[in-house]
Amino acid sequence: MTERPSRPAHAHDSRKAYRQWLAAAAALGVVVFVLTSAFGAFVAGGADSSGYLNQARLWERGTLITNESLIERVDWPFADWTFSPLGFRPGVTRGTLVPIYSPGYPMVMGSIRRVFGAGSEMYVVPITAAGLVVCTAILGTWVGGLPIGAAASLLLATSPPFVLQSLQPMSDVPTAFWWTLAALLGSSRRLIDSLASAAAVAMAILTRPNLVPLAIPLVLFVLAARRREETSYNWRGAIIVSSGVVMAAALVAYLNTIFFGSPGSSGYGAPRDLYQLGFVPVNVVRYTQWLMQSETILIFAALAGLVALRRNAFAGRWAMFAAAVVAIVLSSYLFYRPFDNWTYLRFFLPAYPLLFVALLSVANFNFFASRPGLKTALIVTTTVVVFGAHINFMLHNHVFQTKALEQKYLTVTDYIQRSLPANAVFISHQYTGSIHYYTDRRILRYDWLVPNRLDDAVHRLESLGYKPYVLLEDWEEPVFQQRFLSDSTLAKLDWYPSVEFPTNHVRIYDPAKRPAK
Repeated sequence: MTERPSRPAHAHDSRKAYRQWLAAAAALGVVVFVLTSAFGAFVAGGADSSGYLNQARLWERGTLITNESLIERVDWPFADWTFSPLGFRPGVTRGTLVPIYSPGYPMVMGSIRRVFGAGSEMYVVPITAAGLVVCTAILGTWVGGLPIGAAASLLLATSPPFVLQSLQPMSDVPTAFWWTLAALLGSSRRLIDSLASAAAVAMAILTRPNLVPLAIPLVLFVLAARRREETSYNWRGAIIVSSGVVMAAALVAYLNTIFFGSPGSSGYGAPRDLYQLGFVPVNVVRYTQWLMQSETILIFAALAGLVALRRNAFAGRWAMFAAAVVAIVLSSYLFYRPFDNWTYLRFFLPAYPLLFVALLSVANFNFFASRPGLKTALIVTTTVVVFGAHINFMLHNHVFQTKALEQKYLTVTDYIQRSLPANAVFISHQYTGSIHYYTDRRILRYDWLVPNRLDDAVHRLESLGYKPYVLLEDWEEPVFQQRFLSDSTLAKLDWYPSVEFPTNHVRIYDPAKRPAK
């Protein structure tokens, strides 16, 4: 086995051409950064985006536990849950709320926000998206040559789950970036690279702790890194990277204890509820369909590409590492509770750079490699077909409308901030995270309010000096009515809303304006 060469393994790729390609890869990264910054929907919207941004602000302030005095001033069941915005849950101490999402991504955002000011945290995703594209280009070039590096980075940059997650303040792209960067740096025996790889893998684990098993193939991959003149394993690098894994796991366990009461707890619920063997069949069917629809059936040729990579020691080491990564990422989510739409392919993003490199490496089979024209034609054809499928899929699934679709949260919360009283409390669900982030108003989660207590809750809030409102998207209204209608007159929603946002399909009702009947 040999160490990663200082230039691509293929003799016909000159040093000058390699430098030119690195410059081109960096330029592609700049393009990705500019486009995602310009067209990204960096808004505190639904549960994930608002949850991360709300937590980032807590990291900036240095206070991760929020006190909610209303919990102790009401008498209905699950009061602590009813006052928890999306992205939060009750803390160990009654009257407190804690963030439920993993700390890595919001920790980085909070640090950047503290240094550069509000709004700067939104650039974490564009930066890591650009970095992931560049890392994929370098990886593909090291493993298979310049054409494969170029094609793999283009396919990643246009892959639907990558594009969608690059346009939102969520942790999927940063997770994939940290794991890919850790692997690239880990292929070197230099001390500085090993230290940087340890830092990257620590950030990867802090960002998505459930993928900590990926540390096993990573450490083994680092251990196997050798110089041409050496036969010894890279024990120093493996120990350094392992230390990054241990420190990150220890920090996650510490925060879990503070937030949820024990090292093994998390904000997502009990593992026995999240992971079940019975989830596998439906997940296999759904994820297979979504992969074929978004990446074409060609993506499964990546398995053959892994075999082709075994043709030399360096690429073969990458192939074994890639196979382990793909297997672990898949198994991490095949047993996870099923989801109902393709956007959850985002969970597999840490494997995507390796999959695209493996797919294009089919061209390195002897049959193609010995025929340069045929090899080039195969790479170009594969790239064009998959690229076209990417664009077609995104057009039909409104990916390019992400920014416009997410603006509804800004429209509604801006109205609240400008026009509704400071003592308002919004009985809502979908908008609770964004209301918490953009306004100083309280929220009450109707999905945690027991069905026979809606009217009582409104009267109690009024008696405490608060002004209750009901804020619902159109799809929430039947859910709201079904939950409370048998025990509440307010659940009928049979009066005109105080304000309606037709474009956003949102209505705000003032219970005090319901006529007596």
